[in-house]
Amino acid sequence: MIVSFLLIVPVTLCAPEKHHKKAQTYEVEENHNVTVEWCFSSRVDVSVASLKIHCLLTPELKVFYHLDQSVKEPQHQQFSGRVHCDVDALGAGRVRLHLSRARTEDSGQYLCRMSTGFGRKVNEFWLNVTAAADRLKPVLPPPQPSGRHRIFLCLCLVLPVAAVVVLVSRLCCSSDSP
Repeated sequence: MIVSFLLIVPVTLCAPEKHHKKAQTYEVEENHNVTVEWCFSSRVDVSVASLKIHCLLTPELKVFYHLDQSVKEPQHQQFSGRVHCDVDALGAGRVRLHLSRARTEDSGQYLCRMSTGFGRKVNEFWLNVTAAADRLKPVLPPPQPSGRHRIFLCLCLVLPVAAVVVLVSRLCCSSDSP
């Protein structure tokens, strides 16, 4: 925890630079995967052994990702086993972190401090995890009418037909009589 505090102080002091760019926002639905990515160097010969990356979820100071051979700091249990770094991208000057099975509590502001043998950089991004959409409800057939409704429906259909039949038969019978 002390290491987190000591690392976050320079991050917060460096964050409000004059040429501060707008923080990237990533949106993902709960239980889906998301990849956060940014460039930290224009050099393509970055030695991964010389690279230090420390990413925190603020303001709780939960360690999201940590890469440093000299300092041992465990990842916060909230992210344990769910954050993976693309090492090939690091050698090309890019940080690419994959977060699997995003949770709503992963939402928030993240600050990352990167350091190499030729410079330092601070990156900030926001992650917004929305609740998973309700599962589609199965389509049910329309409810069948109850017994009373069936009787009423039959009477409404049968009575007019019966009345027409009686009327036609009386007309036919009355026209046959002299």
